[in-house]
Amino acid sequence: MNSRVYSTYKTKYRIANWASYDRALVGRGDVTLWMSPEAIAAPYDRDHFVRVDASIALSLIRLPAHASMTVSFDLYILKSWDGDSPTFGPDRWNVGLAGSPALLDTTFSNNFKTDTDRSVQSYPSPASAPQTGAAAVNTLGYGFWFGDATYHFTFTFSHTMESAIVTFSSSLYEGKAEQARSTRDESWGLDNVGVTVR
Repeated sequence: MNSRVYSTYKTKYRIANWASYDRALVGRGDVTLWMSPEAIAAPYDRDHFVRVDASIALSLIRLPAHASMTVSFDLYILKSWDGDSPTFGPDRWNVGLAGSPALLDTTFSNNFKTDTDRSVQSYPSPASAPQTGAAAVNTLGYGFWFGDATYHFTFTFSHTMESAIVTFSSSLYEGKAEQARSTRDESWGLDNVGVTVR
């Protein structure tokens, strides 16, 4: 089969009403966020991770009619998180919808000195060993300072409103004064965040 390309060919179907087109895309019921391929490389970048007592809000507006929402993401727990340690913790992290109970409110640990520091974590259950439940460990370039752990999370819950604010936040114990300016000791990051409504 031969085909020809004509230099004078003009696109037959042009979008004339972008507002309507955007509403139709949103109406499909799938709102996905992604990162560029450049950002997928091991994320050792101390200036672009969240600090000690930080919160990130993802605002979703003009959602189509739906009965449920699914939020999925990868969570990077970076460097010296100490979980439930009475000396160096607690190092707490949570995710939820604004105005609703948390979907997850827990502690994480990369500190394997559990005999001396008692640095167990409460994820996935109380008194779990450091990095329990992680999908990957020490793959992000933080082996020089307690390592790193990657967790995959997916939460599905009832939701019918046309907007939502998903919050991701932390309360980390060590170095609060120093970490107001840096992420040298404990930090975290998000990747592959996706939201779907049905």
